[in-house]
Amino acid sequence: MEFYKEVRISGGVKDLADTYNCYWLLDIILSKQAGLKGLHFQIWNLLKFENNSALLMCENASKQMAAYEGISKIDSLFPNITIWLFHNLLILPHEALKIVTPKDY
Repeated sequence: MEFYKEVRISGGVKDLADTYNCYWLLDIILSKQAGLKGLHFQIWNLLKFENNSALLMCENASKQMAAYEGISKIDSLFPNITIWLFHNLLILPHEALKIVTPKDY
């Protein structure tokens, strides 16, 4: 996919993918981009259920659902997570907060 070449991942997202062997999660997020053109800020939430299935949801900045994907089985140790995509960067929220500080305004 052409979009893959344009997206960078932060150190935190890389550590997450390495730790939980979940590059499949990044593949799902990137595969949804064709239907999300023009949505420059995306909030991706992975919600795991007790039966180890999960729901991956994308919201825009107004918290409106823009895309979703059901996942039938994930590792029992996999946490609920949030990943942001903005300006072609996949990043964890706590990493983004370090980039933008009050002195930047």
